[in-house]
Parts: sequence; C-alpha cells; structure tokens
Amino acid sequence: MLRGGTRTGAPNKHLIFTDYLEQSPARTSYRILLVDDDERTRQLLRDILENFPDMRIVAEAKDGKEAVDLAILRQPDVVLMDVNLPTLDGIQATYSIKETCRRTLVIGLSEHFTPSIYTDMRTAGAAAFICKGELLAVHERILCALRHSTNKLTEGIGGGDFS
Repeated sequence: MLRGGTRTGAPNKHLIFTDYLEQSPARTSYRILLVDDDERTRQLLRDILENFPDMRIVAEAKDGKEAVDLAILRQPDVVLMDVNLPTLDGIQATYSIKETCRRTLVIGLSEHFTPSIYTDMRTAGAAAFICKGELLAVHERILCALRHSTNKLTEGIGGGDFS
C-alpha cells in the first residue's frame, strides 16, 4: 500500500511504501538498466543492487539516447532513469522506451523532487519515482513498483484497461 499522496494525485516528497516486503512477482532475477550521467551515482546503484540476488545489472547508460538504444537491445525488466540527462532528457527517453519496450518498467530518479518532474515522468510512462537521497531503499522501491505493475496487468485481464 502506498500512502502519502496529495489531492492532485501527485505524491508528496515522503512516500511511505507499506507493502514492499509482501509477496513480489515470482522471478529468479530482474534485469536492470542503470541510466545516469554521473558515474558515481551509477556506481552507488550498482553497489547497492549487486547485494541482492534478485537484481542483475545488464547495462548502463550515461545519456538518454544511449538508454533508448540499450533498452531496445537488452530488453531490461526495469530502467532506473535519471531525469536530467544530456543528449535526450530522461522524460523523452522514457517516452521512447515505453513506445518500444512496453513491458519494461521505468523508475525515474532525480536529485530534487518537484511535482512537475513527477507528473512529467508519470505522463511519459514511468511507474515510480525515487529521489536520489533515498537510493539506499532502491531495492525495495523496485520490488514495490514491480508488484504494483503486475497487479495492474492482472486487474486488466478481466477487461479493465492497462493504463
């Protein structure tokens, strides 16, 4: 369960994920594409996620264009996408990835939370958003987003919509 939203539907800065430790989609490991122009941030994400056997880094990109190309080539389950990227920003890259890799889950990353960035990333197709100050919880946030995404697809099987 997700608590902490506002009346407009945009979450506040301090989201509380209460169900991330509950059952997540069954799978041996999730294929992750890391996208950030800062090598230190990619290294931090790699260091955190490599400690979890259910996460496998399959590629890394330093700009939006490279992210789109690698997503098409590697077909990751999850893309951790920085919003502020050179060449093609994270919002446009997310649009492109979701057009070609519909099953890939994109999670936006940003140094500073703003409702407009959150809204733009969600409109582009991102399933979740993480502030870079909260990266230590990235594993739990990925599992929560995957679980939520799987539940939406399951609900849609009976004739509901997939959006």
